[in-house]
Amino acid sequence: MANKMTLKPPKQTAEAFIKAANKEVDVLYPWEDSKVREDVIKSVNLRLNEPVLLKLQYVSEKTRKSQQELIREALLPYLDQVIEGLRS
Repeated sequence: MANKMTLKPPKQTAEAFIKAANKEVDVLYPWEDSKVREDVIKSVNLRLNEPVLLKLQYVSEKTRKSQQELIREALLPYLDQVIEGLRS
């Protein structure tokens, strides 16, 4: 005689279920991997329309900062903010 399978959920209180669902899971993000190196620089192609590129070039000339430096200064805080929002 074959055993019957049931789809009954395990018996637990609603509070225990909620607590388990809200339990923070240790997440390893790709940039936290031990194989990721700070000294390795990778390139990314960025497409900008002409007015935005001209603005970037203008600010670069006036501030004497490279275009890459300006993009990094703007991008990194934004990424941290978005990631923080995704975590909560």
